[in-house]
Amino acid sequence: MATDPKDHIIFMNPAARSLTGWNIGDKPDKSGKPLKGEIELICRDGTKRLIEECRAPNMDEKGNIIGSVIIFRDITERRKIEEIHLENKLLMYANKLKSEFLAIMSHDIRTPLTSILGFSQLLKQKKTGELNAKQEHYVDNILSSGKFLLDLINDILDLSKIEAEKMELDIDQMCLEKSITEIFGILREQAEKHNITMINNIEPGLDFIRADERRFKQVLFNLLSNALKFSKEDGGVIKL
Repeated sequence: MATDPKDHIIFMNPAARSLTGWNIGDKPDKSGKPLKGEIELICRDGTKRLIEECRAPNMDEKGNIIGSVIIFRDITERRKIEEIHLENKLLMYANKLKSEFLAIMSHDIRTPLTSILGFSQLLKQKKTGELNAKQEHYVDNILSSGKFLLDLINDILDLSKIEAEKMELDIDQMCLEKSITEIFGILREQAEKHNITMINNIEPGLDFIRADERRFKQVLFNLLSNALKFSKEDGGVIKL
């Protein structure tokens, strides 16, 4: 494309006309100074395109500037692709950091939790002496809560599997009554603290079902936790 001393277009090839929508005689906002770089070009219809421009003064025989010669290339799509590649790199780096964090967190939490579960199991087996009924109840709660926390850690680590669409359910027989009773036991103290009554209407000895027990417990825990969170204190009732 070429312009006259007043920056009016005096020549443009079909590609420039198609890109900008300008016509001969239009006056784009150009300085006429030698320049090479990337600029934002505003087309006739108001759309914006990113272009790589090379501009030089057009001189007559006496060295007077009589206009400019401008060569430019539309790099809008190329820049979009570059930005997408950069975003992908950042996402990959973020995923790497997340995986490293989950691995460290898993190790740091599992270590003391393993000790808690181990000593609780010794207490339950009465290796250190007899327990009264209340103590046995407390030990059972420690064990079930500890195992549930271990399952939560595994759930967090499964996030990467879910994101990769490689999550598999471990379907097997499970006792519905036992699983529900365990979750109620974990949340009962929290409910009592807020004077909320939790009622388990599940029939004793409910038959076994086929399901992923860990996932079932996690879903039930989330549902009941939300119910506790949004229930009215001092008199609220949660029934199952």
